[in-house]
Amino acid sequence: MSVFQNALMFSILSYGFLYDFRFIMLFFGFLGFNMLIYYIIPGGKCNNIRRKIQIATWEEPKEGLIHIKMEIDCTKVLDFLSNYKPDEVKPTLTHFGIKAVSNILDQSRLIINGKLMFGKFVPFETVDVTCLIDIDNGNDLGAITIRKCDELSVLELAKYVKQKSEKIKKSKGDNIHKKRNNSLQYFPPFIVSVILQLTKWFSYYFGLNLPFLGINKNNFGGAIVTSIGMLGIVDAVAPHCNFMNCPALLVLNKVIDKPIVRKGQIVIAKVMNCNFTVDHRFIDGGKARYIKTAFIDVFENPEKFFDNPSPLQSEQKSK
Repeated sequence: MSVFQNALMFSILSYGFLYDFRFIMLFFGFLGFNMLIYYIIPGGKCNNIRRKIQIATWEEPKEGLIHIKMEIDCTKVLDFLSNYKPDEVKPTLTHFGIKAVSNILDQSRLIINGKLMFGKFVPFETVDVTCLIDIDNGNDLGAITIRKCDELSVLELAKYVKQKSEKIKKSKGDNIHKKRNNSLQYFPPFIVSVILQLTKWFSYYFGLNLPFLGINKNNFGGAIVTSIGMLGIVDAVAPHCNFMNCPALLVLNKVIDKPIVRKGQIVIAKVMNCNFTVDHRFIDGGKARYIKTAFIDVFENPEKFFDNPSPLQSEQKSK
């Protein structure tokens, strides 16, 4: 968007100073409007001074990213899956990764699972996670957004993702995906950039559905997960995508045999690099523990998250 932004800003400000000062008044009027919106939106306990400093320090992800590399021992999950006799679908490490991310968002609803709206953190009402899938052998990329992901078991996630991905891959994109692509294909890149930013403003900041563009409010949820293990890549990270506005991205890499220390003994284990890219405006180092503990819990206790939770677990969660 830099070409369009620079040309527009330079032209308007130059014209305002040289010919018509009303343009300058409009400029400051827009700034004043944003300040008014800032004071109207309730602050709540989510917006302490630390939050304000984080928002003031970092812009939307062009920099200010935290990269977290976690080496996950997948032995328990793989052993669990090897003993599972699939009925309709057999879950994979990707589905456990999605569940683990939803566990992070569920346990940090006032920290990560939300959006920055006119300079204030606003929590999302639900825990939503987006899974990226390959379309047409790498020629396109699709997105499956799983709503209320924290309420689904790993098995339910696997069934939902399979159903959606088969439909998308069969027709090279579902109706929503085709709407998104068709609305952009006739414009040059710098115009596409403007359209993406406008859709972000309406869907993300104002929480509006844009069905004619295939965009829903808060479209991509609180996190994006992509699995690249099938590509043979062992250790990769993903960049933030500006118009998606997700606080966190997770890359699930290839599982490899690696020596680790387990109960004081060196053993060869199945290890997967799970690499996070996190917007620094949402968390800092002190809060990164939410990512570690909540994420590892799913891989350490696969049976607890695999199928529908027991009544006791549901009761504990509602308290």
